[in-house]
Amino acid sequence: MANQEAGPCYMYCASNFNFSARRWSNGIEQATDMNSHRAILPLQLLFCLVCCSLASQADCRTTHYHDFVVAPTNYTRLCSSKNILTINGKFPGPTLYVNKGDRLIVNVVNLAPWPLTIHWHGLLNPGNPWSDGPEYITMCGIPAGTNFTHDLHLSQEEGTIWYHAHRMTRFGFEHGKTYLLRLVNGAMATGHFFGIANHTLKVVGRDGSYLKPFDTDFVVISPGQTMDILVQANQTEGLYYIGLNPYIAVNETLYYDITVTTALVEYEGSNTTSQTSIPFPDLPGVLDTTAAYDFVVQERSLASEEHPIDVPMEVDSRFMFTVSMNLQRCPNDSCKGILGTRFSASMNNVSLANPSIDVLDAYYQHVQGVYTTDFPSYPPYLYNFTDDDLPDSLRYPEIGTRVKVLNYNETVEIVYQGTAVLQAINHPMHLHGYDFYVVGRGLGNFDPDEDPLNYNLVDPPRENTVGVPYGGWAALRFRANNPGVWLLHCHFERHFTWGMATVFIVKNGPTNETSMLPPPSYMPKCSDAEIIDNNGGYDPSYQ
Repeated sequence: MANQEAGPCYMYCASNFNFSARRWSNGIEQATDMNSHRAILPLQLLFCLVCCSLASQADCRTTHYHDFVVAPTNYTRLCSSKNILTINGKFPGPTLYVNKGDRLIVNVVNLAPWPLTIHWHGLLNPGNPWSDGPEYITMCGIPAGTNFTHDLHLSQEEGTIWYHAHRMTRFGFEHGKTYLLRLVNGAMATGHFFGIANHTLKVVGRDGSYLKPFDTDFVVISPGQTMDILVQANQTEGLYYIGLNPYIAVNETLYYDITVTTALVEYEGSNTTSQTSIPFPDLPGVLDTTAAYDFVVQERSLASEEHPIDVPMEVDSRFMFTVSMNLQRCPNDSCKGILGTRFSASMNNVSLANPSIDVLDAYYQHVQGVYTTDFPSYPPYLYNFTDDDLPDSLRYPEIGTRVKVLNYNETVEIVYQGTAVLQAINHPMHLHGYDFYVVGRGLGNFDPDEDPLNYNLVDPPRENTVGVPYGGWAALRFRANNPGVWLLHCHFERHFTWGMATVFIVKNGPTNETSMLPPPSYMPKCSDAEIIDNNGGYDPSYQ
């Protein structure tokens, strides 16, 4: 299909911890990109949008059409060849340029050997969860050899968001210019510290929303998050390292790749052959929880007339969700984990089980027996959540498809409480279909009497993925004004697949405009997406 032009407002982005440099010169945007040497998940791609400021709202409301052909491609990286999935033969896949208020029609053709879905991370898509993409929650996998068309509507998003399947590089910097870097953490298991030697980073946006600008020597970004940063090319001409250091928080580096990923900034016109040493950024260590926490508490929304916020002052429903690592018993202790078990994960001691059909379809069609609506509002057991010495009984969660039902326009507060069950760790918690305001954070156990007194209800950051601090808590608020079925989960891939997730069902409002759209006629059926091989539909050559 022919693609519509994005109009007068556009941007350039890259993905999967690729960084994009944007330079403005006489109103023309020039861009370069670089790729991380660790391509962790081939379909973790970036999706970009910007508020239109150079044309009227009507000029910006354009419908864009795109065909995405997902197919195996042989790639060689670091002297190793493997099959990966690409979109339209590209890795990273296509960057989409759109304006606030636009509509996207994306036809996904699945030429992979197993079913798959694509999630539009950070896109609210009001009233239309059918195109959100998480498998078994809002749809079944797109069967191999078939297609599915996503109907996507941009609403309040601004800045950088992305989409994903559920090498030493040099940049040429021109002295005196200001560059916009767009970061996406597409990693599956670690946060990251990022910095540029001798250069100050000015953070201006997070998760598709603007922040009050603040200066820093480094940033920390969790899996699933995006960040917009301004950098002035104001140093002596020469070479400077860009560094990317894992942030894992737990003292078990044996099980993690703690390699520092690097790239180079090269000032145009500089004589680098005579440079005897290249400065390296001073990044925090992989266990530096204090540095990570001190960074995120600086984030504040603009809260201006042009970019207002709507923090719920009164709360209808308060929830506290513990996020825990767990174990699951196996028949006859037959698994290869601790004491014959396998790893599991939970929220409020419930580990999410995939249903036989997706939850959205079951809710819309009133199918009984697929899920229950009794997900607990509070932890079933009260204990010192962050204590390292906890009873073994806490290790084993219940397993089920238990969801939480919200009324339309209900105001909600969630406190995520990290625990030390099995292993304390930081958890990036992502809510589909919504932005939320992070009104508080802290280390240790949440105090329901004292901690809310220190909430920021004036200019809290608006995010869609919040990092729950190692051994700590995070509080958020939102208004349930997007009807549908929406997944809430940890964005560490293993934690999600182990069950650290639940589902919100938001009821329709009183009008057609406040109600969920009906499903398209071409939704794939779960029976078409059944696993047919011994690897669970997973080809080991696609690691």
